[in-house]
Amino acid sequence: MQVLPQWRSPSTHVHAIFASSKGLSLVCRTFLDYMAEQLRLRFN
Repeated sequence: MQVLPQWRSPSTHVHAIFASSKGLSLVCRTFLDYMAEQLRLRFN
């Protein structure tokens, strides 16, 4: 449900910071990949 469908947030940067992708769990990697794709679809 959208409360303010005409409102758009200003452009912003989103960062995911982690120590090393070498030790990144599969759950974290999957989440980051999912979020990156969702953001790409929404804002491109």
